[in-house]
This record gives sequence, structure tokens and C-alpha cells, in this order.
Amino acid sequence: MPAEAWITHELGRRMTEMSRALNRQLGVMIDRRGYVTHVIVGDAHQLFIPDLKRHRAGSSRFRGIRLVHTHLRGEGLSEDDLTDLSLLRLDAVVVLSAGMDGLPGFMEVGTIRPDAPADDATPWAVERRKSLNDWPTNYLAFIEELEGQIGSSAAIQRVPGAEGAIVIGVSTSKHDETPWTSCSASPTPRACRCSTDFSSVAASRTTSMWSERESCRPCSCARCSWTPRS
Repeated sequence: MPAEAWITHELGRRMTEMSRALNRQLGVMIDRRGYVTHVIVGDAHQLFIPDLKRHRAGSSRFRGIRLVHTHLRGEGLSEDDLTDLSLLRLDAVVVLSAGMDGLPGFMEVGTIRPDAPADDATPWAVERRKSLNDWPTNYLAFIEELEGQIGSSAAIQRVPGAEGAIVIGVSTSKHDETPWTSCSASPTPRACRCSTDFSSVAASRTTSMWSERESCRPCSCARCSWTPRS
């Protein structure tokens, strides 16, 4: 189906007709190219989303697929639907109400809010329209803009049971590569504010370096704390 469509009228009507005939919830997972990646058959009350590991996601981007499914009792998005939206990082969760005659009723869409704080227990927004024809928004443009807003604000959702980590420091060189401490204004000796040049000493890796170091005086500039390490 067209990538810019949330769902086509033909697909929506076919889903509600089959859902009512089977008395089961039906769902499809659709990627951003408009292709159906999964077809899900549930029971009268719920359905179970399959393994989505091959669709990568992260704190600043979505999984690239949305869930569109039917409900039989005239209810909107459930708590389970919205929890799946948040924890699985789906693009969106869409519910179609299947009428008693099998025709599609209202359409409800849940998406992640870009302004939701990390500890928000309900980081989603829900919007309802009277019918699936009453949704003129370009899906692809909408979801890419939403994902961009979340990425720029570095929104992070709290995942129950997940472990956190803090990066203390990263270095690509050995700590004892040189016996010199750095100028407080810069990590390189050459950048000493008082313009004292210790580069010849710091760059030397021969035994003569030690005699040069002994004859070299520490920087006496009050603005700089650069000194050779004894």
C-alpha cells in the first residue's frame, strides 16, 4: 500500500470484515515502505506481537513498523496496546473498531510524545477519528518528523528491569605514554598560555629526554599550572 498512508480503506475494511466473521482480533505490522511484514490472529480480547528483533530500534529512533489491528467491542486502544507502543518502540499503534456489520468504525492512533520525560509512566498521545477516511495526514512525513523531534531532544524511555550505565571516560592512548602533565588550558604542552614550548621535551622518547627535562623549568605563569612530572 502507499507508504504515505496510515492504512488504506480497502485493507481496513477487509480486516474488520474478517475480524467480525472470525470473532477474533486481527492485526498487521506494516513497515515504512508500505509492506505488510506480519499478519497476526488473536482471540476475541487480545493478540500477541511476534518477535521483532530483526527490526532495530533505540532510544532516539523507532522500530520502523506500526501495528494496525481490530477491536470487536467498540473499545479504543487498551493499556496493553500503549505499553507495547512504548516498550517495543513501535512507530505507532492503530486500532480499527469493527462494527457488528463488519464495517470499519472509528480509528484510534497512539504515538510516543516527543516531550515525554524519561520517568513518564504514560509517554504516549492518543488521537481518535470518526473513520479511517478521516485521516488526511501523510503518515511517512508525520512519523519522520516525530522521530526527529525525539532524537533531537534525546528522549529516553524508562524500561522496567533494564540496567543503566554511566560512561566515566574514554581514551585511545596509554595513560603513561608521556611523563608530563598537561597545561590546565589545553591537553597539549604546546598550548601553554604563557607560550612556553615544552614540545621538544614531550615529543622526545630517547634517554636525552631526561636531561632536557631536568634543565627545563616549570611554567611560572600565574594563569597556567603546567609542570613536568617528577
